Amino acid sequence: MEYKKSPFFTESIPEFAMQPAKPAEEFDTSVYDKLYASMIGKEENKEPEPEPEPEPVVAAVEPEPEPEPEPVVVAVEPEPEPEPEPEPEPEPVDKEEPKEEPDVVLVAAKKRPQLSIFEKELIRKKDISNPVPVKIMPAVTNQINKTLKYADFCKLPPIMIRVEEDILVPDVKPDLERILCVEGKCRLNERSVFSGSTGIQALRIAGDLTVQVLYTAENNSVNTLPISLESKLPFREDCPVDVSPNGQLILTACLNSLDAERINERKLRITAEIKVCLRKYQDHEVNLLSDMEEDQIECQKEELRLMDVAFRKTETIEIVEDLKLKEGDRDIDRILCYNINIVENHKQVSREKAVVNATAYCNILYQSDDEPVFYQGRTEFTQFIKMDDDNAFNRPLIGNRVSFQVVNSTIVPKKNEMGDCILFALNMDVDTTVEYYRELDEPMVTDLYHFNKEVEYDLDEVELTQFCGNGIYEATTREIINIPEQYGNDTKVIYISGYPAIRKDSVEQGKCLIEGVIPLKVICLGGEEGKTPFSLYQDLNFRGSMEIPGCRPDMETDSEVTLKEIWFDQINSRQLEVNASIGISTNLFGQSKEKLIQSVSFLESEQTEKPKAGIVVYVARDGDNLWKVAKRYRTSVQQVREFNDLTEKDEIKKGTKLLIINKC
Repeated sequence: MEYKKSPFFTESIPEFAMQPAKPAEEFDTSVYDKLYASMIGKEENKEPEPEPEPEPVVAAVEPEPEPEPEPVVVAVEPEPEPEPEPEPEPEPVDKEEPKEEPDVVLVAAKKRPQLSIFEKELIRKKDISNPVPVKIMPAVTNQINKTLKYADFCKLPPIMIRVEEDILVPDVKPDLERILCVEGKCRLNERSVFSGSTGIQALRIAGDLTVQVLYTAENNSVNTLPISLESKLPFREDCPVDVSPNGQLILTACLNSLDAERINERKLRITAEIKVCLRKYQDHEVNLLSDMEEDQIECQKEELRLMDVAFRKTETIEIVEDLKLKEGDRDIDRILCYNINIVENHKQVSREKAVVNATAYCNILYQSDDEPVFYQGRTEFTQFIKMDDDNAFNRPLIGNRVSFQVVNSTIVPKKNEMGDCILFALNMDVDTTVEYYRELDEPMVTDLYHFNKEVEYDLDEVELTQFCGNGIYEATTREIINIPEQYGNDTKVIYISGYPAIRKDSVEQGKCLIEGVIPLKVICLGGEEGKTPFSLYQDLNFRGSMEIPGCRPDMETDSEVTLKEIWFDQINSRQLEVNASIGISTNLFGQSKEKLIQSVSFLESEQTEKPKAGIVVYVARDGDNLWKVAKRYRTSVQQVREFNDLTEKDEIKKGTKLLIINKC
């Protein structure tokens, strides 16, 4: 294909620029066809002037104080393949030494007069001594902003409170010989604290620890029945915390360790470590730039995704239930010791209410005719929690968390209609807390530029929380407990209890790993007559692994473990097999920092603006996209797509040739 000179504004193009740089069978002429058609179209639409003086299109060339008519300039990305053999030119043309450009090479440019080093230095000093004033024009009226409100939470480091107290044996109780077992439950006076308008730097944590001690009496060879002792120990601790203003702090207490030591026959010492877990809830409000009311501004928009605590509510339910003995069990004289464990079965939430169904598992040691008897029972209950905010459901819910807290409980013997004491009267108050999460996605402007003006804006960096997934794991674990020979061959288990605790919670190799332990307490009767009480202690280890899509080691885990059931089997006279069923639930959260555009301003200067390249052939480099290319040449992304026949789904790759015709 041969290009010929046209009477439409092509006289100033050198002859060599009209010839193909490669042989006709190898040269791609589509780019120059579009260039030629664009030039012809511009000339036909141009109104005739008295003295037509064609104005050249300039590409990346600084204007002179008195510019002369310049030729059309076409910028072409250098090809990676070897250069073709040069063709003989009709006449030599002097060229200026080209500057190094990583992405654009000038094919044709007008020769500029060379300046000496002395002249360049004078121009530079003149520019420094007489800077051009710049006027900053805020674009407040052009901004379309939106205020986004959301709530999130974070876990603060737990606080350990150590309790050490001596307990005296009441006069009505026999002397203490040996401690068999100690059970405990802790209660906080305040479980929810608001930080107010000033925040919280120090917090006083107060409550009480209720302990139940089982021991054997001294110098009593006839009656070896365990003796029960109950006491309430108050505690108080001043702890430093950091809670921002207008926040809420939720406190949950559990026993990390509990031990009892005999001092003498009338005194024992309780040593306990209480773990107080802190969760800080905070309301936030951020300003988002969603759009600009200006035709000459190009905006890049993305979806801002974050987690919002849709609602969190706690309701108290009173459970009054009669637990009946199994057929054949001995009647109840009095209660020696017990523990209660609550496990969630299922839940359902709607705009009106949340329904939570759970089971309370009870392990009870009671006395019947001077004999200890072990009882295991359960009861189901359903908690209804009314929903107060309908707006919480305007986005889909993506996760939840349910927790239970036994505020107070009592178990006493009760007679039936026939007068037989075969019932346990259970009365307890349980706090059920329901917490649901949702995902918010709002469009926002992440970058912008003006076609003709310089733009600057302020950035506000915020830290956001994303919900990354959840998982549920159920497992059964077992352990063999050996019975010492000194207790003989006839051994009977009369009580067993344990509370699970998580020791390790992490994300490894694309899985969420939870490891923990259940410290078991087993009370048995043995000896020559099979009536000597003794206790065994054994750690029951458990481990859970959950595959949660997209989990990473940098994510934060929020896990809970519950002991569903615990039971035992007598293997032989020397071994017991203890089994436990546990449930693990985990939520994963990620943290990200986002820079939000706050205020936009235009920079206006009296200095003559640098002319933009009118027509450019750009070769994409590694990491380029349409937005970067359009911003570089101050044109619109849509125009780049139209001139290069690209759809919305098409992406550019390294080496892609783009025709840029700046009409903005």
